[in-house]
Amino acid sequence: MMLVGVVVACAGCAAATVPALVPPCGGASAPTLAPPVVSNMPATAGKIAPVVPVPSPPTARPVLAASEYHAAERLLDARVVFVARGEEGRLAVLADEAGIVAPWRFEKGTWDKLPLPDAHASKVGTSALGMYFGRDNRPRMMGYRVTAEGPRMVYLRHRDGAWQDQRREVGSLASDTSVLFGELGEADPEIVCREGGASIIKGRFGWNVLKSAPPKEAVIRGFAGRGYALQTDGLYVGESKSFVRIGGAAPWKTAVTGFWVGADGAVAVVEPAADALHVFEPKTGVWTTEPSPVRGPRDVAGPVGNRYVVGDEGIAHLGANGARRIGEAAISLARVLLIEDHVVAAGPAGVFMIRIR
Repeated sequence: MMLVGVVVACAGCAAATVPALVPPCGGASAPTLAPPVVSNMPATAGKIAPVVPVPSPPTARPVLAASEYHAAERLLDARVVFVARGEEGRLAVLADEAGIVAPWRFEKGTWDKLPLPDAHASKVGTSALGMYFGRDNRPRMMGYRVTAEGPRMVYLRHRDGAWQDQRREVGSLASDTSVLFGELGEADPEIVCREGGASIIKGRFGWNVLKSAPPKEAVIRGFAGRGYALQTDGLYVGESKSFVRIGGAAPWKTAVTGFWVGADGAVAVVEPAADALHVFEPKTGVWTTEPSPVRGPRDVAGPVGNRYVVGDEGIAHLGANGARRIGEAAISLARVLLIEDHVVAAGPAGVFMIRIR
């Protein structure tokens, strides 16, 4: 693993604000049009032969021009399976190191490896873990491991140079066999769910206990003090006693992997298999679908006119005048985080910082 020592300058990273809108990026080039279908209709023995359409070549995807308003720099050269943000530029990263989950902390411009104790050592593919910073700026590890005896809960806090069991922080959801999932962090809210059980939305206002939990495959995120769950059949928000679907039936037909909710309630969702971006406008209550600027979109962040999309073929910025590529098109990314003066993107190609010039 190659560590690249770069100081992330980020004042007041507690709020997930959108970096200032860059100057107009210009529109993407027009797509190449496929030639019309030509029918072959020869006359044979006085009869018209069946119509045999000539296959059209696939429509070429336009090549995005590089953005002159963004600069991308790799912070960590590793196969990243998870990333979360903290205050003052902190990053929590889980890397795949020869199939083993390896925690890394980025703090004050330095990367530190925080190996899990033997009792909680986890393999990629047989565990579902997330690493976060709590309000005390100490790392938390939450999730579960799959063992021969069944699932085993993981809830740890890193303190005094070691990981320590801290299950009391999740109250009644904790047990040795709990399948925990959700999102922790230094900002409101924190969402902790237990498969087959309840959910807790923790904020400075107190704890809101919901009667049930979304499926563990749901993507759980918090925005502006509210907890959301992205599922195969729609987007749900945590209300007083349960998760309630907003925006009606989902327009996506295959798995969705990332979403963003703005302060005004506007939503963007990515569907990798369809190369699609789905947008919900709360004023109209209608979902609309548009093509993703990158193939295999995995995550999205930001409002219309200042949106970042990452996926199997890099990262793009959707500005007022269209889409522009940031960095190389060949890099594979799965998560994008908006921080006050920069953007962080991470995935199989590593961790990247994107600054606005």
